Amino acid sequence: MEYTIVVQSNVEELERVVNDLLKNGWKPLGSPQYNHLGNVSWIQAMIKES
Repeated sequence: MEYTIVVQSNVEELERVVNDLLKNGWKPLGSPQYNHLGNVSWIQAMIKES
């Protein structure tokens, strides 16, 4: 299994990257998270079965 964390500064970019990963066999792990402390960031953990 592979694991990665996608971090983007806006939700539109997060959607674009996550959609690209979904097309390549990745699956989201949990819900997207929003960090508003310091630099704003949207975060999504992703996994891919080997």
